[in-house]
Amino acid sequence: MQTSLLLISYRILGARGFLVDRVIDVLLSERTRSNDPAAVELTRDSFLRAGGLANAVASMSLRRPDLTPSLPMVAVPTVFITGSEHADWSPDQAETASRLLPDGSMAVLEGTAYLTPLEAPEEFIRLVREYWATHQPTQSDLP
Repeated sequence: MQTSLLLISYRILGARGFLVDRVIDVLLSERTRSNDPAAVELTRDSFLRAGGLANAVASMSLRRPDLTPSLPMVAVPTVFITGSEHADWSPDQAETASRLLPDGSMAVLEGTAYLTPLEAPEEFIRLVREYWATHQPTQSDLP
């Protein structure tokens, strides 16, 4: 509901200050907003420069199909990484999804929200590298 209201407001008013601030509040955790002004500015600038943003939001947030039934068919090792402050992809949801995969796992980066790679780049890279180091797909894993 909140995303729909923000999208309608954006389509009517454009990227007004209060809308941009609300988007930043959703995308970035409180920790990042308080301690990383460069991440806040990058997010703000990206939002303001984005063309076709309304379509992207509608496609990714409002009209996204549920792929849960397809998860058991994923043939390669997969890790879901989410932020502890991510409202729409909670750690519980990531855990549930990872259990549906033949070779799935999940990780949570504390104090991050939607933009986990921006908010905690070193930790994100470390998690991905550790996962790759222990979960190398073989040719037989590929369809």
